[in-house]
Amino acid sequence: MTQSARLSPSSNNEKLVQLQVYRKEIDKLDAEIAQLLEQRFELCCSIGDLKRNSDMSVEDQRREMVVLTKVAEATVSDRVREAVLDVYRVILQESRNLQQ
Repeated sequence: MTQSARLSPSSNNEKLVQLQVYRKEIDKLDAEIAQLLEQRFELCCSIGDLKRNSDMSVEDQRREMVVLTKVAEATVSDRVREAVLDVYRVILQESRNLQQ
């Protein structure tokens, strides 16, 4: 008999309620993340303007390594650190795209 077949209806309902609670929290976090990304990307556009007007290169590998190191250090959970770094690599790529 599978685990789900052994669960009582009230147990299933409790799990569904908990799932909803988790999803609401994720929705709140997603809204905050979207606002923070918007702010970050607006700053990247300003940096891109500055770099273009100063004949500076968009890509700065040393800066990107500093950012990734800080993110890795700020991520407490070993379980999700690599996923967070993967997301930041995408953020850095999009930041470069906006600076061009």
